[in-house]
Amino acid sequence: MQPLLWRMNHCRICMEEYLPKIFHHFAERCETKLESLKLHRMKPQHRARGFHFDNVVIVEAKLERYKQPLVFKTVVPNEWDIILVNDTARILLIELTDGLLSVRANAYPFTFGWRTTGSMIVWNEHGLTTFRGEQVSFAQLVDKVLTQSEKERYGLAFNITTTPNESRECVQVNEHLYIELPQPFNTLSPFQQYYVISLREGLRKNLEIGDTTITHIEETLDPITSTIYGVRTVRDLVIYTVETLAPLPLRDLVGSNLKFKRVRMLESVLVQLYLKLQEVVRYQKKQTEIRIADDFLLKSLFVPPLVKQFEYVVLLNPFIELSLKHKLTTMLEWLPYELRDVHRSYLANIDIYDSPDDENVGARLYLCLEAELTEYGLFESV
Repeated sequence: MQPLLWRMNHCRICMEEYLPKIFHHFAERCETKLESLKLHRMKPQHRARGFHFDNVVIVEAKLERYKQPLVFKTVVPNEWDIILVNDTARILLIELTDGLLSVRANAYPFTFGWRTTGSMIVWNEHGLTTFRGEQVSFAQLVDKVLTQSEKERYGLAFNITTTPNESRECVQVNEHLYIELPQPFNTLSPFQQYYVISLREGLRKNLEIGDTTITHIEETLDPITSTIYGVRTVRDLVIYTVETLAPLPLRDLVGSNLKFKRVRMLESVLVQLYLKLQEVVRYQKKQTEIRIADDFLLKSLFVPPLVKQFEYVVLLNPFIELSLKHKLTTMLEWLPYELRDVHRSYLANIDIYDSPDDENVGARLYLCLEAELTEYGLFESV
């Protein structure tokens, strides 16, 4: 789906798929059910009363155990992605962000993280992470959720012995344990090397993974992420990670690879809604009704740093409007050069000629006119 066609479809997906699933998730966390979800078109209001939009809808969500519905305002772009604010036309720009799996080559062999809506779990170069005060080994997480045959299929089945095998290379864990390798360590794939390092560190520190940790990790899988990637359990998350990283060579495990990026637009608004509802969940047991500021989403659109996502539409020059609709807003300016450098996955996706070729490379990006995106903003021709 080309960028302009994707933009037209993105608003529909946000309102028809993401919004209901966010409220169903919110209702489950509140131990109730969603009765109804309605959207009402709002008439243009006078600017003296606050924000003056020409395309605002009122969202009304009714939950079973609460008498009063949850009501707030949100903005919906029209077919041209234009939002009128105080009689000034602004165009909603698209944002290049990290996908569910975010990989960095800033340490040997690499580091990666799981980025969901509102949370991030980072695995360091030793294959370890600290989650809610508990240190977890990625290799032991894999061992807990995958079967032996599945590990063999992905090339992650390594024998742990008490005596080294002289005919094979072994990685020493401690004085009594060794990890037997089917081939020399340097000839393993980067992901296999990462798994072996994680397995060694987990055994050295006698780490264990309980069911509570599994539950906590699954709680970070929000409805938006689950819809896009089809990941609903820790097992799904581990399989997605293994199948994505296992076949990649080291040169592809860098932050500028579009395989680990996705594009979003109106979804940024719903992310703000999800985070607000997560905050409400923490206090709902003490309240008899749910209240939030009805215009908090509108205010979040026009305060820094999100104000950079909107630019004036110059109607006198249609080429400027076309350029704005292909512009990618990013937070890449503060990242080091190696994470902003042009990657071969940019070909046919990101316009390399529109990006500066000096130390500011990657700070100004535009989608190619023929770039292909899936309906959820993932690049197809990576």
